[in-house]
Order: sequence, then structure tokens, then C-alpha cells
Amino acid sequence: MNYAKILKGNSCHNPAGKGGGQFCSSGSKINTDNWIPASGGTEKPFTTRTGKKLWYMWNTSTGEHKYLDVDNDIFLDDKDVESAFGMR
Repeated sequence: MNYAKILKGNSCHNPAGKGGGQFCSSGSKINTDNWIPASGGTEKPFTTRTGKKLWYMWNTSTGEHKYLDVDNDIFLDDKDVESAFGMR
């Protein structure tokens, strides 16, 4: 499965038809080319108790982990997820 292809598309910084492939978190652009599901590709999207669908991802270039908000195509860091969804 080509996860980079799945993740490209609409985003808050780069609307459809404008190049795709970037998402935002706290106002910063993130290139999605190196993001795959975490835990060796085994992570699956899950639903929080508030109904938000998230997917735990890993950047193969930087080693960074973030949560992908599947419905809104944006990456969230741990602080965003903890404060918004009471997770951790």
C-alpha cells in the first residue's frame, strides 16, 4: 500500500489542485512523502472517545511521530491530542 499517495490531497495549507502533499499542525507545513503508519506500519486509524478518527504515524526521515486527523487531513502532535481529546 502506498501511504504517501493516501495522505496526499486536500489540506489546510494546500487545497486540492494546488500541489497537495502537505498538512499543517500548529501552523507549520509538513511534507507527507515520508510518513507511514507507526509501529513498523502496523498502526491503524482509531476513534477517540469524542468520535475523532486519528492515525498514529511515523516520519521515516526524521523519526518524528504525530497523529493524523483522518477526517481533516492535519497532523497533530502529542500536546494537541492530549489537550483536545484528553488522551495520554
